[in-house]
Amino acid sequence: LDLSSNRLQRLSPDMFSGLDNLERLIVENNPIRCIAPRSFHWGPKLIVISLKNCSLTDITIGDFQPLDQLVLLDLSANELTRLDPPAAIPPANLSLDLTENPWACDCRLDNLLTWVKEHKIHLYSKDEMVCAFPKSLKG
Repeated sequence: LDLSSNRLQRLSPDMFSGLDNLERLIVENNPIRCIAPRSFHWGPKLIVISLKNCSLTDITIGDFQPLDQLVLLDLSANELTRLDPPAAIPPANLSLDLTENPWACDCRLDNLLTWVKEHKIHLYSKDEMVCAFPKSLKG
């Protein structure tokens, strides 16, 4: 299901009710300001979620659980500065795209990278992830 460039401002669980067999959800290029809790809990068969270029400033990877089949979560080209890892174990073979975000390079980012490494998550273009904060680490 491709809902790219539809001016969506919010995602909620009821938006996708009845789509139990949906495997790919593409909502790129939308000015999403809010992702309600449990917005993705309806889709046990989702393997791809792309929220690329949605102006997201705050999101939790835990919002995408329990999605045991998820293999790609694309959060690239947003306004994310931090991303806290979930307490739960991620799906096997998960890949994350976190490029083109203004990352705050602090202990929280270190926790995320440790979580990625511990769970053998593939991180797309990790060499292209650059610090925006603090000023001393910018670039």
